[in-house]
Amino acid sequence: MTRVTETVRMDDGELTGLFRTARDKRSQIRVLADLNLCSPFEIAQRLERLGALKGTKLQPAQFSAKYSPILGADNPASRIDVGIKEPDAPAVYPFDEERAWELWRAGVSDDGMAYALETTVYQIEIWRWRHGLKRPTIAKTRRRNVRQA
Repeated sequence: MTRVTETVRMDDGELTGLFRTARDKRSQIRVLADLNLCSPFEIAQRLERLGALKGTKLQPAQFSAKYSPILGADNPASRIDVGIKEPDAPAVYPFDEERAWELWRAGVSDDGMAYALETTVYQIEIWRWRHGLKRPTIAKTRRRNVRQA
């Protein structure tokens, strides 16, 4: 049974290849650290041992030895509230939804529904999309208008 002493998960060839082909080598070390779930210092040490840092001004001492995962609790970005609603949350529309159903069944266009419900056409489109409804065709609307006249 082999014992793994390093936390880096990429093999040497893959690690050096990704580092050498990167335009921004400093940022690439951080990316490689995130991909390997280790600190940038560990990646820089390994790249130095492999000889990939030769010809660059980068040294392992320039990088943090603290492990900071992308989605971890230490990352400030993980604490940002992006305002995502729960999937079960019922949609709240700025108009009377029952009246919208009546107008849609009557074949009223989106513009007509928006005018009657005192809202925007965009809100009507969102409502139709969430309920899987298609826009009333012009031919049906014209036929209904002719019958009513």
